[in-house]
Amino acid sequence: MSEHVEFAIGSIAGYWKLEAVTFALVMSKGTHDWKDEAFWLEYFDASARSHFLWPTPHELEDWRQRWFGTPAATGFTDPTLKTRWTFGSMINALENGDYDLLGCRKNSGSIGRFEFDPHGYPYGGIGCMRALIEAFGHRAAAADGDEATPTQPQKNPRCGRMTVGAINEKSMYIDTPCDNSRVLRVATRLRPH
Repeated sequence: MSEHVEFAIGSIAGYWKLEAVTFALVMSKGTHDWKDEAFWLEYFDASARSHFLWPTPHELEDWRQRWFGTPAATGFTDPTLKTRWTFGSMINALENGDYDLLGCRKNSGSIGRFEFDPHGYPYGGIGCMRALIEAFGHRAAAADGDEATPTQPQKNPRCGRMTVGAINEKSMYIDTPCDNSRVLRVATRLRPH
């Protein structure tokens, strides 16, 4: 069953730019021929690129220290830790989301839809889609299947203590030992986003 992110179209020129990159994303994801970041940057002019965070290595390290130094119960709600998406993390999330990208279309003169078909739940969320839409001057208005950001770690009563670790610089995992020998692993993308 397909879902969508609905948005108010900011300008027709911005809509055509979004439609062009969306078509390329649909083709790349559908054929499993994912392009490098330089390829995707060609679709984004200076205005669209300005919607993303471009941190220096020092800024990124400073943010990581603050993120991992913040208690888990408050990390997702601390406003000082919220950032915009980086361009690379948006592209990575679109590539690795558990969904097919279907396209972008206009519902009316001023409303558009970014359509996708999730394979399961959770599928990775729509934050990367919102970032893509908003980079071209549109405003995401409503969404099917919008996944909430957790405000604190959840604990299964049958499970033990949670362990948090890093997979790489873009993602982390949470391990929760369950049912004596099994471990539930939940992976998520690291902020900044």
